[in-house]
Amino acid sequence: MRKVRRGKVILIGLLCGGAIGFLGCADVGQRAERDPTTAHVGIYDPPPPGAQRVRVGVPPFSVEEPRGRFGFSTVRLDGMAADQLTTLMHRTGRFNVIERAQLGQLLAEQDLEGIVRAGEMAQPAQVRGVDYLLLGKITGFRVTTERTGRQLGVGRGWLSDQIEGVTGGYEQEETVITFEMGVDLRLVDPTTGEMESAHFSQFRQQDTARSMGIEVAGVGGRGDAEVVISEDDAGRVMRLAFDDTLRKMLPEIDQRVLVRAAPVSTDAAPPATARFCSQCGGELQADAAFCGGCGTAVQ
Repeated sequence: MRKVRRGKVILIGLLCGGAIGFLGCADVGQRAERDPTTAHVGIYDPPPPGAQRVRVGVPPFSVEEPRGRFGFSTVRLDGMAADQLTTLMHRTGRFNVIERAQLGQLLAEQDLEGIVRAGEMAQPAQVRGVDYLLLGKITGFRVTTERTGRQLGVGRGWLSDQIEGVTGGYEQEETVITFEMGVDLRLVDPTTGEMESAHFSQFRQQDTARSMGIEVAGVGGRGDAEVVISEDDAGRVMRLAFDDTLRKMLPEIDQRVLVRAAPVSTDAAPPATARFCSQCGGELQADAAFCGGCGTAVQ
């Protein structure tokens, strides 16, 4: 009898192990493959023909206090935002981008640190080595979570009875995460303080943690798991929001900034010089062999 009971325990253990492996309940947390919505991020139409790159500096952003649980100091978001946008601007093929650390050094060398406050121009000034500044603000950065339960059964019968007798069944929690933020971008001429292009967009992304690739701590991502947004996850969402806003600005930037900055072509043929008849002074046709007025042969 003891041998039979031991064999049953071993069998149940093997069945449970296989079922748990099959259902994915033994994984630590929910982790998905790369979010398919990021596939287009950083891929843009080429600039217009003849457009010349302009030099742009990206100071730290102004970021309102975000709402949600973050696994890092949110004070870092202002610099993280500038770095994310710097990368995207470089990928457009339209800008020579000066990173925020280099921009800070450039302003310090010219005693111009005070011309820029986070997210805005404090005063206009000519900055050597910079054509434009791209100023950014993030407002209403909010992260909310919601869990929906889903029962994963194996049907009724001996197998389900044996499994439920040991584990109580399997239930996997899907965590739905919603990211919201307002993004305000402005391309400014630092010499005059005038805006060349500006756009504001309200970004909202909602999906399961599994689909978005957001880490959910806890065995199986169950209902008692805690959702803490990592620095990488916050960067991924900002990248999506910035890509959306920058993409909408590019047509105006192409028209108002890049085309205007393009050098005037010197390859065009010079205008033809007018010719006149040596006898009557009448104007000659371009390819005329004789004067149309007096019939004199053209030399």
